[in-house]
Amino acid sequence: MNDKNKVNLVLEFIKGHNLGVLATVNRENKPEAAVIGFSETDDFEILFATFESSRKYSNLKKDGNVALVVGWDQGKTVQLEGLAEEITDPAKIENFKRVHMAKIPTAIKWLGHNEERFFSIKPRWARFTDLAVDPFEIFEINF
Repeated sequence: MNDKNKVNLVLEFIKGHNLGVLATVNRENKPEAAVIGFSETDDFEILFATFESSRKYSNLKKDGNVALVVGWDQGKTVQLEGLAEEITDPAKIENFKRVHMAKIPTAIKWLGHNEERFFSIKPRWARFTDLAVDPFEIFEINF
């Protein structure tokens, strides 16, 4: 399978999920993980929101390097690593809202909250694993 097909397979897998586990590092350089709702763009940008008072927000402001795990059902999963950056441009926030609400309409209840902050993750590396086939299918992608 060529790299473009691998990227498409991973993106389609991610599109089939709306929850993942995001790992960040706190001020003491200890890991912290949280379940997040996420959406994605066709350009393979992962979008999520969090409150300014959350642990993950302060972790992300200190260090935007993150890991995200998506899926674990039926032996299939995607792990990715990348850089999370806060979205502050009003036009990009509006695009975030449009994309995110299309995938997770129940998140609309948080949009008016004054602590809501928006992030995007640009992946640098991803691993797809399918343990439900024999032989296992495992591959990595560098972006």
